[in-house]
Amino acid sequence: VGKSPWTGELPPGRHRIRVEEDGYTNYERELLLGPDRAQDIDVTLKPEAPKTTPPPAMNADRGTEPQISVWTWTALGVTTAALATSLVFELSRRGAESDAEDAPTQLEYQDAYASMESRQTTSRIFLGVGAVAALTSGVLLYLDFNREGDTKVGFGCLPGQCAAFAGGHF
Repeated sequence: VGKSPWTGELPPGRHRIRVEEDGYTNYERELLLGPDRAQDIDVTLKPEAPKTTPPPAMNADRGTEPQISVWTWTALGVTTAALATSLVFELSRRGAESDAEDAPTQLEYQDAYASMESRQTTSRIFLGVGAVAALTSGVLLYLDFNREGDTKVGFGCLPGQCAAFAGGHF
C-alpha cells in the first residue's frame, strides 16, 4: 500500500501483511481483523547477512595443473638409479681399498687394487650418467611446467604457395 510508516483502516477479515526493503529480510504474516477493535502492528526488519562470494577455485586463475610427462618421470628414475648405483660402487671401492691395504702378499694387493680402480671408474661413470640425467630431468620439468598448449597444427596459403606446420611436445 505504500511506504513506511503507514497508517490506515482495513475492513474486517483476513489480510496478508508483507514488508520488504532492499538489504533487509522480508516480513510476511497473515492477520485476522475483527470488527470490534483496532490493532497496531510494529515490524522491525532485520538486515540481511552480507552476501559472500565463494572463494575462487584453486585452479581458476592458473588453468589446469601442469602434467609431468612420462619422459620426465623416466629421466627422474634414471637419475635416481644412476646416483644410487654410483654410491654403491663407491662404497664397494672403499671396501676394495681396505682389502688392498690389508693384503699380506703383493699379488693379493694388485688384485684388490685393480678391483678398487675398476669400481672407482664404474662409480664415476654412473655419477656422470646421473648428473646428465639430473640435468635432463630439470630441463624436462621446466618444459612441463611452462607448457602453454598441446599440439598446434596450421595451414596457410599465400599467392603462389601454401604451407602447413605442426608443433607440439612429446
